[in-house]
Amino acid sequence: MLELMAGAEAVLVPSEWYEGGLPLVALRSLSVGTPVVVTDLENICADVLADDVGWAFPVKNPAGLARTLAGLIADPTLTRERRSRARSSYERRFSPSVNLARLEEVYRSVTAGSPAR
Repeated sequence: MLELMAGAEAVLVPSEWYEGGLPLVALRSLSVGTPVVVTDLENICADVLADDVGWAFPVKNPAGLARTLAGLIADPTLTRERRSRARSSYERRFSPSVNLARLEEVYRSVTAGSPAR
């Protein structure tokens, strides 16, 4: 699956579910340097838009999705630019080493009796 993601122009993640951050499929896509097309639910699109590694379309809006995909197809240069940022966004925000450091900080703060950042 990762090989297919890596070869794609973008990965579509049309989630309507208010999750605790990016869905795993979006994280996997970024990990192989492929931009994502996500719904505009804030918890899903915030990091994607902040790092400019994909596109967001209005949730439950097929016409909005069609416009977003048409824009993606119409501007292959932008897609390539976002591809180059996707992997670095993953490394900076979501990589195993980053998540381990966050978890260790939580454990340190709990064992020290101070609140986590």
